[in-house]
Amino acid sequence: MNTHENASTTQSYISQLENAIKNIDCLRLTAIAEKIVNLVSEGRQIFLIGNGGSSSIVEHFYCDLMKTVSQNLDRKEIQWVPKLNILTGPSSLIFALSNDLNFESIFSWQIEKYLNEGDCLIAVSSSGNSANILAAARLARKKGGVVIGFCGFEDPELKQFSNLFIHIGSNNYGIVEDLHSVSLHAIVQEIISLLNK
Repeated sequence: MNTHENASTTQSYISQLENAIKNIDCLRLTAIAEKIVNLVSEGRQIFLIGNGGSSSIVEHFYCDLMKTVSQNLDRKEIQWVPKLNILTGPSSLIFALSNDLNFESIFSWQIEKYLNEGDCLIAVSSSGNSANILAAARLARKKGGVVIGFCGFEDPELKQFSNLFIHIGSNNYGIVEDLHSVSLHAIVQEIISLLNK
């Protein structure tokens, strides 16, 4: 094993990460945080979707919205009761929908049943072109929902269906996933700050 080559690969990854993070739109992150606070205060539902690594990212975001925000509120009178729906499980439902319908419909079937006008879909997709993500986003918009998209790579179609979006300018899945996580953590911190004002 050539340690120098490994160090070179690692440094390249870190350099790509540093370059991509500089281009994250912080104002848009704040706008997304404000939108989520407004949605929760209005009692709207928020649906979360993602495939593969992105499913883990939305599950982490779900945890942060439920627990981290609540634990960091300064005043007990602040009401934070988000109506969150994570559509990546349980696995029995996902397998049933995949088997009885098709994999492309695993999220849109749930959106059709449960999303109401004014509710929100948060969709995380590294490529921004996954068929099941696009089907759900398209349907959410058609039903009068708000779509917040997180994507990467070049020309992600998810941007077209998103009211608000964060686009990571990289074609490296690791970079995109890392910075989606960073973006969502930043949004959580902003939500806490907004609620504590």
